[in-house]
Amino acid sequence: MRQKWIAIFCSIAITLCCIFLPAGDPIYAQTDQKEMTENESGTGTEPEEGIKVEPETEEVPEAASETEPEEVTETEPETEPEEVTEAEPETEPEEVTETETERETEVEPETEAEEEIETEPETEPETDAEEETLSEAETETEKATEAETEPETEAEEKIEADPEEVTQVEPKTEPETEVREEAEPKPEEMTQPEPEKKTGGAAEETIPADEEADTSSGTWDSSWYLSQDFRFTQIDEMDKKYALVEGGESIMVYEEPNTDAKRIGEIPYFGLVYVLDEKDDWAYIESGEIRGFVKKEYLSDSSYAKEMADLIGEDTLPCGKRLCEKADNAAFTYKHTTVYSVLAKKRYAITIYASPIYEYQNLASRAIGETKSGTLVYILETSDGWAYVESGDVRGFMPATSLIGGIAAKGIVDEVGEDELPLAKMRVAPEENRSCYYTLTSIKTASEHRGEEIAQYAQSFVGKLSYVWGGTSLQLGADCSGFVQGVYAAFGISIPRLAQEQGTSGQAIDSLSEAKPGDVVYYGSGPHVGIYIGNGKVVQCAGNSSNTASNPGAGPTISSVDYMPITSIRRYAITLSDSGSGENSRKDPTVYTQDQMELIWAIVAQEDNGSYEGALAVISSAMNRTESAKWGYCGSNALEQLTAPGQYCYSNDDYWRPRLGGNVPEYVKQAVYDCLEKGIRNHHYTSFRSQKGMITGPNAVQIGGNWFFDT
Repeated sequence: MRQKWIAIFCSIAITLCCIFLPAGDPIYAQTDQKEMTENESGTGTEPEEGIKVEPETEEVPEAASETEPEEVTETEPETEPEEVTEAEPETEPEEVTETETERETEVEPETEAEEEIETEPETEPETDAEEETLSEAETETEKATEAETEPETEAEEKIEADPEEVTQVEPKTEPETEVREEAEPKPEEMTQPEPEKKTGGAAEETIPADEEADTSSGTWDSSWYLSQDFRFTQIDEMDKKYALVEGGESIMVYEEPNTDAKRIGEIPYFGLVYVLDEKDDWAYIESGEIRGFVKKEYLSDSSYAKEMADLIGEDTLPCGKRLCEKADNAAFTYKHTTVYSVLAKKRYAITIYASPIYEYQNLASRAIGETKSGTLVYILETSDGWAYVESGDVRGFMPATSLIGGIAAKGIVDEVGEDELPLAKMRVAPEENRSCYYTLTSIKTASEHRGEEIAQYAQSFVGKLSYVWGGTSLQLGADCSGFVQGVYAAFGISIPRLAQEQGTSGQAIDSLSEAKPGDVVYYGSGPHVGIYIGNGKVVQCAGNSSNTASNPGAGPTISSVDYMPITSIRRYAITLSDSGSGENSRKDPTVYTQDQMELIWAIVAQEDNGSYEGALAVISSAMNRTESAKWGYCGSNALEQLTAPGQYCYSNDDYWRPRLGGNVPEYVKQAVYDCLEKGIRNHHYTSFRSQKGMITGPNAVQIGGNWFFDT
């Protein structure tokens, strides 16, 4: 009994002390002295029985005058200073220890105004379900007390006490910001808006090393490396296919080859259209600003339309009228070819100050790009105080007042250098930019852009690939010509294997001043080859004949293009179309049965020498023969050519028979599909041999192990 009265007396004394002590002095009432000591140190374990008494404020006297000391409920946390004896454990609230409350208060806002508003939502998710809800007055006082301690020490205690709690708090702040910061540059990385910035040294990686294609063992997918290029390719004058609208009435243009599809335009009677592609009973046409599908039955014969166009004048004949914005017409980019001029004359402009590039001629419209002071842009069109500009792959509108143009801009470009001036930073990718096709013109052609991508891809191997004499792998090691061949193969372009052959094939470029990124530079004194990347630089795989897999050489490095005497510069035709789809040749219109398709696969697989490029080369030769004056007699489709007497392996041996029934590698099926269905070919030759000899001639090209040539 005496002990009980002593305990009650002590409890009252402690309460009175709390009333008169300065606010913020923590006092802990515990039934066990050992537990109190551990909690005060902040390093002990959580006690089995005990309650933390919150630091008192001016509001505490009201709380202290309430119920009996023994009664402690969740709705009356002010009575926590009262003693809770072992005889009455049922009246204790759920445990709130110093360690737990520390974790709780460390994540609270720093200012008192924020604390008053956000106490409840921040406390509930950041503490265990069994912890009490503190009153606003006690929470403010406790946080004021905690703020006086050293943040670093508290953070360390928090991590040691419960690292799981830390992970619950952190994602609410930094990770969300990091995601937003990483999300914006993605379109820029995908579209590579600043290919001109190549000034030597290790280039910034554009393709992860572990994603580099091994073109000798599988299908190459252009989407691995190529961004969607918004630029269009102009059709040669001799390749234009004219048509006039017949029937006495105007016709509708559809978004898809289907009369139930969206109507995107209308062409009047006797209106002029240009046929860009044909699909069954439909024609994909271009007429003025309209691009879409019309029924072929409403179009005149091409020769008659051409005669009328020459007689009346192409510009005099009526053309179509748009019924929707270009950005709302999915058929607009079905083909990236056009009969209209696409190369714009360069009109330089320099930004006066940092300014967005807008999607529309409106300051309230979306910013699709950013510029800083001194950014180079090219003016494509002007209207009502606005300039439609292009800078890298960013295209949109800028107020004319934010630009310096004319002679002043040209002078800055001449003094600093066009390739040294910064370009705009992309915020919205071209395919998402509704003003991207405001005009089809650009200051560079699609092929130039593709050459820049080749040069950029080649630079991505700097410091990541070893020189191995005789090597051809972009993963395991390559020599100089193997490296160049591998880079081109990644873009579907087949070039000879040896440096001497690479330096004498392809299109000759007369001088270094005419060279463009992607061209092959040949040094006869080596012999040695590299890939021109612009700005007087070349990327070349450096090493010598002593370098093996166990003793590799330096590998791809960037050097001045004239570090050795240049023998020749060569440009190789890019077989993929400018849209990246590869639809650059006639497709095979024949509908084959499954058995016929399996026979084609078997013949191609027997001839292909084990690679996608080899398989594509074989089926390409068959399709080339269907268009050849010499070999056309063998058949009008691929199967007829492959089974013609005395030609491919079909009539010469039976090794292809075990390959029937689809028993071929997947890359063979892919190569056949790409050639017959998509029109992709990787050479223009009609014949091939397994070895180069007198019959193949000096200009034969090796693709996938075979030598292809014309006879």
